[in-house]
Amino acid sequence: MNNPAYKDDDDMNVADMLIHKIDRTDLGPLTGVLVIDIGHIVAGPMVASILADFGATVIKVENPASLDPLRKVYPKNGVGLWAKSLDRNKLPITLNLKSPRGCELLEQVLAKADVLLENFRPGVLERLGFARDRLLAEVNERLVIGRVSGWGQTGPFRTRRGYGRTGEAGSGFAQLNGTAEGPPSHSAASLGDTAAAIWAAFGVMLALRASERDGVGQVVDVALNEALMRMLEQQIPVFDQTGRILARMGSETPGMPTVNVYRTRDGGYFSVSNATPRTQAAYIRLVGLEGDPDLGTVADTDRNRERFNAHVAAWMAERTLAEVDQLFDEAGAVGTPVWDAATITRNEHLAEREMVVSVDDPELGPFRMTGVVPKLSRTPGEVRHAGRMPGDANTQVLGGRLGLDQADIDLLRNEGVI
Repeated sequence: MNNPAYKDDDDMNVADMLIHKIDRTDLGPLTGVLVIDIGHIVAGPMVASILADFGATVIKVENPASLDPLRKVYPKNGVGLWAKSLDRNKLPITLNLKSPRGCELLEQVLAKADVLLENFRPGVLERLGFARDRLLAEVNERLVIGRVSGWGQTGPFRTRRGYGRTGEAGSGFAQLNGTAEGPPSHSAASLGDTAAAIWAAFGVMLALRASERDGVGQVVDVALNEALMRMLEQQIPVFDQTGRILARMGSETPGMPTVNVYRTRDGGYFSVSNATPRTQAAYIRLVGLEGDPDLGTVADTDRNRERFNAHVAAWMAERTLAEVDQLFDEAGAVGTPVWDAATITRNEHLAEREMVVSVDDPELGPFRMTGVVPKLSRTPGEVRHAGRMPGDANTQVLGGRLGLDQADIDLLRNEGVI
């Protein structure tokens, strides 16, 4: 065993070894949980993707006349690459929820389900005939209803449209992101959606636990902006107690000059992130400033940031990215090269941790995507297959779970219900 976090604690070493003696199981922790995903684009489907990684049976529902728009994003040979990854491990069916028959079939599936996931504007689910009170009173009293929306299910903004970037703007994230002299900036990632999905998945698990205990379901209500607010923990207390609104500083951090990004001699970028006295001292020593009367301590460097950054920038510019990385590691200072997708897919550390996984896909052949997070020692998650073609599981779900025969399924297809 090689776990640096436990190297000074004999008791933790023993505990860790005992954990790893437990036989791993092929059953995911959510095996037996049935999830119905009627969401679209990113936020709702990502909640379902997280649950599916850990064994939940996820049925993804799409309108046959207007498939999930994500299927058209980053296309290759007409196949959306983002959807291939995000809809992994799911059973895709087509179901027209604008038709009474389509809603009737969904209701039959929900009667057997544990979780319903959606990310429509508040009111849409109700207009389809699936209001919370009706679902829990008439369809399935144990059902957990996961709802992700721009601004939440209550409040004066509830009916406003919301996407990932509205979450970033309405949370304080965009205000804090960007350079001091520039405008507020957004993330290149779909950060509002993905942060909300993680919180929603956590909320669904809490609600499932309560449903198992009490026999009663409930609604999990996650707003995009609120998910990011909870991740910007410092801004409200600082404003409340000091009146200060935290300002944009690019890659720097207020009160912490030992955090920044610099360019190296070979054109790479190195991200420095020293947040404790020990690593800060190691960093200052490494770049040759220990004992300097103006730049030898964190307080000094904070007072003289411009001079400090100029010194570090010059130090970085004399060395390659690989040299800087090795020197930081040897010195006990914290930093890492800024990686891109090409670097990530060939990184030996990420390979060992199975953070880039490959599956054989009938449409695209070998297909690589991001691996499973988090890592569980006994019941780990797994990517079993990439996202499947629209309606690929119609017969499997409608026949196997609802008992429809092939003639019924063909009729539904001809009528535009599936």
